[in-house]
Amino acid sequence: MKSKAQREVSIEQVEVSQENVAAKVHLVHSGVFLVSVLNRNKELLFKRFIQLERGTQEISVPVGRLSQGNYLFSLLRGADQFTLSFHC
Repeated sequence: MKSKAQREVSIEQVEVSQENVAAKVHLVHSGVFLVSVLNRNKELLFKRFIQLERGTQEISVPVGRLSQGNYLFSLLRGADQFTLSFHC
């Protein structure tokens, strides 16, 4: 069963195009989130605070060219972290 926080924020998909990572997210409430992208070794490739509005939207962040491998897209709000792994 999903927690209340998990029902309020969902990362629906992540796509890689050229030097950007785009994630489709759905939020029940607006807020400030820490958006980050990490590689499989948990090394930080991107980190920024972003104000997000409620509803479904796409977040695009610059990460440079990614080599093949597994990555993690993360949203952090307070103590609640929401992640989705993706492959490039």
